[in-house]
Amino acid sequence: MGLMNDSYYADDIENVINSPLINWEIYKNKSFLITGATGLIAGVLVNSLLSADEKYSLDIKLIVTARSMDKIKRVYGNRADKLKIIMGDIVDFTDLEDEVDYIIHLASQTSSKGFVTYPVETATTNIKGTINMLELAKRKNVDCMVFLSTMEVYGVSLNEDKITEEKDLLVNSQKVRNSYPISKIMCENLMADYASEYGVKTVVGRLTQTFGAGIEYEDGRVFADFARCAVEGRNIVLKTEGKTKRNYLYNTDAVTAIFTLIDKADKSGAVYNVANEDSLITIADMAKMVAKNNGIDVEFDISEDVSKLGYAPTLVMNLSTDKLKSLGWEASVGLETMYDRLIGYMKGLKE
Repeated sequence: MGLMNDSYYADDIENVINSPLINWEIYKNKSFLITGATGLIAGVLVNSLLSADEKYSLDIKLIVTARSMDKIKRVYGNRADKLKIIMGDIVDFTDLEDEVDYIIHLASQTSSKGFVTYPVETATTNIKGTINMLELAKRKNVDCMVFLSTMEVYGVSLNEDKITEEKDLLVNSQKVRNSYPISKIMCENLMADYASEYGVKTVVGRLTQTFGAGIEYEDGRVFADFARCAVEGRNIVLKTEGKTKRNYLYNTDAVTAIFTLIDKADKSGAVYNVANEDSLITIADMAKMVAKNNGIDVEFDISEDVSKLGYAPTLVMNLSTDKLKSLGWEASVGLETMYDRLIGYMKGLKE
């Protein structure tokens, strides 16, 4: 059926294609390669491009990579017929006969448990996959390659000082879970390297945790568990004290940020934080907010050893987005609305 059959998801796509932040005309007759096409952000991005193509007669060509045709059908339904789909692991990607104007590289492990269970594969997918995309970008002389990185590259911060893109990156190389942020750092460096040595036009977005309509119901991340509890009417059970404090972002704001980077960013490997600064909150307080708004309670059960779950260490991550805002971008969806939309969407999955 495809996600566009859900009213919350379809409304999100409509908000993107009507966003004043995006100049759709510059994408007329352009071709996109988007990796990790079944992921949350990629799904919103590709479905937005498909809808914009229909609404504005842009004649866009969309090429996507994915590892599961079942997931392609879940995300795109019959719209998949409008995509050129390359099946397989991004690590094994070799070449592409088509011309490409923009590469948006989103393929990555996103599960915290996966970071500790499959650390080698986590790092290999990030580094080898990014090299493959950069080599393609060099051969095709693309107008821009966007790589989505993570706030985790900043390591562990313990105060609420604003974190800018100039902050030194200090991540412990002996922690297995850091297969994810350390490999992302290497990818960021490769983006700058290819820009410097080969003149490839590259830009990096460092995203905070992003969620919204479109996730799978059984998604294992904390925000999804909170939403499931609300849908199912059961209490939220925290396995830690929930002291980690950070910003969040809605999926549509992530997508408008990507288009802003393509259109207006410094393309010499420059890095931009992407977050909703107003959403700064601890995990415990976020749980309490969701519980209060949905008639459930929060319980604490911190007796279990959660190290195997891949939880990040307790930290404070207060990202500054001044650099991205200077390009005209602004987050538009607040945290309570993020959850209202996510919960509404997930209720639809249960019906």
